[in-house]
Amino acid sequence: MRTVYAFTWTLTGTQEEFEERVPALLEWLTSLRRAGKLCACGSWADSTGGLTVLVANSEDEARRLHEGNPLNLIGTTALHEWEVFFANLVEST
Repeated sequence: MRTVYAFTWTLTGTQEEFEERVPALLEWLTSLRRAGKLCACGSWADSTGGLTVLVANSEDEARRLHEGNPLNLIGTTALHEWEVFFANLVEST
């Protein structure tokens, strides 16, 4: 079993504020992917929030990684330690 860290995010700002932050969000996600820390990410179908799943050695590291999310200023975030039973999680180097 593997533990990863899932961050759920809920929009509290406006859709316009979200759209303004998309370029910075994509840069942040790309940097996490290049570092081998990003497992998955995506938004809810209704665009009210989303999920980011990170690989980290500890909860503290996961929180530090997530501090860079440009959406943190226009939403609320909850951290969930997730024990993955079934998945095809491949770490990139």
